[in-house]
Order: sequence, then C-alpha cells, then structure tokens
Amino acid sequence: MSDDSETVYVRTNQARDTREVFHTNEDCRYLPEDYRLWDREDAEGWMLRECRNCADNILQGPKSHDHYRAAVKADPEDLDL
Repeated sequence: MSDDSETVYVRTNQARDTREVFHTNEDCRYLPEDYRLWDREDAEGWMLRECRNCADNILQGPKSHDHYRAAVKADPEDLDL
C-alpha cells in the first residue's frame, strides 16, 4: 500500500453469493471480524463497491462506540455520576 492511498477494509473470505463491498469505516456494523486492509484503488479495481453504511457515514448498532468514546474523553466533573 502506498502512503497516499486510502486504506479500506475487505472481508477475508468473500462468498460469491454475498454483496461484494469494501468498508471505509472500521466501526461499520457490517464489517466482519475477518477482514484485510486494501488500497481503495485496488478494491475498486476488483469491482468492489463501498458499503452504503460507510458511504453514508452511519454509525449505529453494536459497533458504534461514539457514546463510550465521548465518556472516556469527558472531564469526570462534567459527567453526572
């Protein structure tokens, strides 16, 4: 991978009957645990398309850690504990 390319996440064992996509968001709820890092250019060259969830920048479901990250970064005095 070159330094100026965008890294994407591609399922390691992509079954032929599944939609062939790459992910641009590591927190995507549809990104499987078994993935490899690819250059976006290579993924597009293999005719993979960007996951719609990643393209819309939707963070939801069990892999979304926004609330957790915000709580970790917050000043303890600001938290209502």
